[in-house]
Amino acid sequence: MKDPNSKLIVLSLVIILVALSGCKAGNPVYNGSIRFSGEMTAVEDEFIMEGDLDNEGIANMTFNNLNVYLYYANGTRIKKHHMGDLSTTVPVTIRSTQIPDYVIIDSPDFWSTSKVEVAYYEKRKSGNYTESIVTERDDLPVNPRHRNIKYRPW
Repeated sequence: MKDPNSKLIVLSLVIILVALSGCKAGNPVYNGSIRFSGEMTAVEDEFIMEGDLDNEGIANMTFNNLNVYLYYANGTRIKKHHMGDLSTTVPVTIRSTQIPDYVIIDSPDFWSTSKVEVAYYEKRKSGNYTESIVTERDDLPVNPRHRNIKYRPW
């Protein structure tokens, strides 16, 4: 390959093959997220969730049939709280005398919209709730649609 044109042809072919290979580098970029902001506490025999459900970064999109579900670790539903529709922010106040292990925010529209991160909350031994993020309904610890339960060791 002493001919400069041969090197140029080989380099061009390599660039074209890499471009056409379909390989993607890095992690996917998400358009936005659905999260809770506020206070979530479990004290003695009362659970309180007070604050807002936020659509962060997903402009011009309304998520219909928004619900907040409270579940025990075994998948038993404690409560379903219908929130209506979410465009930007929806205020939420939920009280329960039963303490949930999972707090799940759900709308069928979350899962039909690509690249949306949805937060759910899990009670730890300390009593605090920690946030986890999923991008598919099947990744939730309890699927509100099918009530599938995934074992989640503490």
